[in-house]
Amino acid sequence: MPVQHSKASLHAFYADALRNGRSTGEQLHAPVSARFRALLTSLPADIPRRALDLGYGAGAYTIALAKAGFTVVAVDQAPAEPLLRRLSLHENLAERVTV
Repeated sequence: MPVQHSKASLHAFYADALRNGRSTGEQLHAPVSARFRALLTSLPADIPRRALDLGYGAGAYTIALAKAGFTVVAVDQAPAEPLLRRLSLHENLAERVTV
């Protein structure tokens, strides 16, 4: 029988995992794959650069997309603060991302 968790308990779980680098079984802190980086660099310059990152976790793919010039909407149950902190470390990326 599936276990149901409240939104508040999920939020607290992911906040703790992201803040403390704990494993969630989803590899939230994993780096962007080489294959994804290669895809981003192979895209023609004239294509629209908008992306939706569903389940952004720690934000590695959101940040990679923003660095590649994409405007990104990032959605997750995880709290936004860790991603917003990471974005603030990169000049002008936060303005490309809506969390």
